Amino acid sequence: MPLDETLPSRSPTRPRRTVKIVKQRSVSRAAWISLALVAAAAIAIPFMWTVSQSEPIAPATQTTFESTILDWRCDNGHTFKAPGRTGRRACPYCDAMASPYTQYTCPIHGAKDVEIQFEETKDGHVKIAKVRLVGRDWVPAGQQLRCPQCGRPLTYDANQTLRNKLKKRQQSDD
Repeated sequence: MPLDETLPSRSPTRPRRTVKIVKQRSVSRAAWISLALVAAAAIAIPFMWTVSQSEPIAPATQTTFESTILDWRCDNGHTFKAPGRTGRRACPYCDAMASPYTQYTCPIHGAKDVEIQFEETKDGHVKIAKVRLVGRDWVPAGQQLRCPQCGRPLTYDANQTLRNKLKKRQQSDD
Protein backbone atom coordinates (compact mmCIF):
# COMPACT_ATOMS: atom_id res chain seq x y z
CA MET A 1 0.00 0.00 0.00
CA PRO A 2 1.41 3.25 -1.02
CA LEU A 3 2.10 5.74 1.73
CA ASP A 4 0.17 8.57 0.13
CA GLU A 5 -3.12 6.71 0.11
CA THR A 6 -3.21 5.98 3.84
CA LEU A 7 -2.90 9.58 4.98
CA PRO A 8 -6.03 11.64 5.03
CA SER A 9 -6.14 14.37 2.51
CA ARG A 10 -5.30 17.83 3.77
CA SER A 11 -6.53 21.14 2.64
CA PRO A 12 -4.04 23.29 0.85
CA THR A 13 -1.34 24.48 3.21
CA ARG A 14 -1.37 28.05 4.41
CA PRO A 15 1.71 30.13 4.16
CA ARG A 16 3.61 30.17 7.41
CA ARG A 17 4.05 33.41 9.35
CA THR A 18 7.41 34.37 10.63
CA VAL A 19 7.47 35.11 14.35
CA LYS A 20 10.18 37.38 15.58
CA ILE A 21 11.33 36.76 19.17
CA VAL A 22 11.83 40.04 20.96
CA LYS A 23 14.04 40.53 23.97
CA GLN A 24 11.99 40.81 27.18
CA ARG A 25 11.53 44.43 28.25
CA SER A 26 12.17 45.64 31.75
CA VAL A 27 9.53 47.69 33.56
CA SER A 28 10.05 51.40 32.95
CA ARG A 29 10.66 53.96 35.69
CA ALA A 30 7.31 55.63 34.93
CA ALA A 31 5.53 52.31 35.44
CA TRP A 32 7.20 51.82 38.84
CA ILE A 33 6.29 55.37 39.92
CA SER A 34 2.68 54.86 38.80
CA LEU A 35 2.51 51.59 40.68
CA ALA A 36 3.92 53.23 43.82
CA LEU A 37 1.38 56.09 43.64
CA VAL A 38 -1.51 53.68 43.23
CA ALA A 39 -0.28 51.63 46.19
CA ALA A 40 0.09 54.76 48.33
CA ALA A 41 -3.43 55.89 47.42
CA ALA A 42 -4.81 52.43 48.21
CA ILE A 43 -3.25 52.63 51.66
CA ALA A 44 -4.15 56.28 52.35
CA ILE A 45 -7.78 56.40 51.21
CA PRO A 46 -9.19 54.05 53.88
CA PHE A 47 -7.29 55.96 56.56
CA MET A 48 -8.59 59.32 55.30
CA TRP A 49 -12.11 57.93 55.21
CA THR A 50 -12.02 56.80 58.84
CA VAL A 51 -10.62 60.15 60.01
CA SER A 52 -13.20 62.19 58.12
CA GLN A 53 -16.08 60.00 59.31
CA SER A 54 -15.14 60.15 62.98
CA GLU A 55 -15.95 62.81 65.54
CA PRO A 56 -14.28 66.21 65.09
CA ILE A 57 -10.83 66.18 66.64
CA ALA A 58 -10.37 68.71 69.43
CA PRO A 59 -7.18 69.41 71.34
CA ALA A 60 -6.99 67.78 74.74
CA THR A 61 -6.50 71.16 76.38
CA GLN A 62 -8.29 74.06 74.78
CA THR A 63 -7.36 77.48 76.07
CA THR A 64 -9.61 80.49 76.13
CA PHE A 65 -8.57 84.11 76.12
CA GLU A 66 -9.55 84.38 79.78
CA SER A 67 -7.26 81.45 80.70
CA THR A 68 -4.25 82.84 78.80
CA ILE A 69 -1.71 84.47 81.11
CA LEU A 70 -0.56 87.87 79.79
CA ASP A 71 2.06 90.38 80.87
CA TRP A 72 0.39 93.52 82.33
CA ARG A 73 1.76 97.00 83.13
CA CYS A 74 0.00 99.62 85.23
CA ASP A 75 0.13 103.39 84.69
CA ASN A 76 2.69 103.62 87.54
CA GLY A 77 5.05 101.12 85.85
CA HIS A 78 4.40 97.98 87.91
CA THR A 79 4.42 94.76 85.86
CA PHE A 80 2.62 91.53 86.70
CA LYS A 81 1.08 88.46 85.09
CA ALA A 82 -2.68 87.90 85.00
CA PRO A 83 -5.33 86.20 82.84
CA GLY A 84 -6.44 87.93 79.65
CA ARG A 85 -9.55 90.13 79.50
CA THR A 86 -11.02 92.73 77.18
CA GLY A 87 -10.90 95.67 79.62
CA ARG A 88 -8.21 97.17 81.80
CA ARG A 89 -7.69 95.87 85.35
CA ALA A 90 -6.45 97.23 88.64
CA CYS A 91 -2.80 96.76 89.53
CA PRO A 92 -2.39 94.38 92.49
CA TYR A 93 0.35 96.64 93.92
CA CYS A 94 -1.15 100.15 93.70
CA ASP A 95 -4.71 99.85 92.25
CA ALA A 96 -3.78 102.01 89.23
CA MET A 97 -5.28 100.86 85.91
CA ALA A 98 -3.20 98.31 83.98
CA SER A 99 -3.16 97.00 80.39
CA PRO A 100 -1.56 93.99 78.76
CA TYR A 101 1.68 94.86 77.02
CA THR A 102 4.19 93.47 74.55
CA GLN A 103 7.26 94.78 72.75
CA TYR A 104 7.70 96.28 69.32
CA THR A 105 11.15 96.91 67.85
CA CYS A 106 12.78 100.05 66.44
CA PRO A 107 15.60 99.20 64.01
CA ILE A 108 17.86 101.76 65.76
CA HIS A 109 16.69 102.01 69.38
CA GLY A 110 15.61 98.41 70.02
CA ALA A 111 12.61 97.14 71.96
CA LYS A 112 9.79 99.47 73.02
CA ASP A 113 6.96 98.45 75.36
CA VAL A 114 3.53 98.73 73.75
CA GLU A 115 0.25 98.45 75.69
CA ILE A 116 -2.71 96.65 74.12
CA GLN A 117 -6.49 96.88 74.44
CA PHE A 118 -8.59 93.93 73.31
CA GLU A 119 -12.22 93.86 72.22
CA GLU A 120 -14.68 91.04 71.61
CA THR A 121 -16.08 90.71 68.08
CA LYS A 122 -19.72 89.92 67.22
CA ASP A 123 -18.88 86.23 66.73
CA GLY A 124 -17.26 85.96 70.18
CA HIS A 125 -13.60 86.11 69.18
CA VAL A 126 -11.14 88.51 70.79
CA LYS A 127 -9.00 90.85 68.70
CA ILE A 128 -6.60 93.72 69.34
CA ALA A 129 -8.54 97.01 69.13
CA LYS A 130 -6.03 99.66 70.23
CA VAL A 131 -2.32 99.96 70.95
CA ARG A 132 -0.08 102.66 72.42
CA LEU A 133 3.47 103.27 73.43
CA VAL A 134 3.70 103.48 77.20
CA GLY A 135 2.58 106.96 78.32
CA ARG A 136 1.24 107.96 74.84
CA ASP A 137 -2.28 108.15 73.34
CA TRP A 138 -4.19 105.07 72.19
CA VAL A 139 -4.34 104.51 68.41
CA PRO A 140 -6.32 101.96 66.35
CA ALA A 141 -4.59 98.58 66.07
CA GLY A 142 -4.01 98.90 62.30
CA GLN A 143 -2.19 102.23 62.59
CA GLN A 144 1.62 102.13 62.30
CA LEU A 145 3.42 102.91 65.55
CA ARG A 146 6.57 105.03 65.30
CA CYS A 147 9.61 105.22 67.52
CA PRO A 148 9.31 108.28 69.81
CA GLN A 149 13.06 108.95 69.46
CA CYS A 150 13.66 108.71 65.70
CA GLY A 151 10.19 108.45 64.12
CA ARG A 152 10.93 105.20 62.28
CA PRO A 153 8.17 102.56 62.08
CA LEU A 154 8.13 100.00 64.88
CA THR A 155 7.68 96.34 64.00
CA TYR A 156 6.27 93.50 66.05
CA ASP A 157 8.57 90.51 66.17
CA ALA A 158 7.20 87.65 68.28
CA ASN A 159 10.62 85.95 68.25
CA GLN A 160 12.36 89.10 69.51
CA THR A 161 9.83 89.44 72.31
CA LEU A 162 10.43 85.82 73.30
CA ARG A 163 14.22 86.33 73.21
CA ASN A 164 13.88 89.38 75.50
CA LYS A 165 11.75 87.40 77.96
CA LEU A 166 14.30 84.58 77.99
CA LYS A 167 17.14 87.07 78.62
CA LYS A 168 15.23 88.60 81.55
CA ARG A 169 14.52 85.12 82.92
CA GLN A 170 18.22 84.13 82.62
CA GLN A 171 19.31 87.35 84.29
CA SER A 172 16.91 86.79 87.20
CA ASP A 173 18.20 83.19 87.61
CA ASP A 174 21.84 84.39 87.89
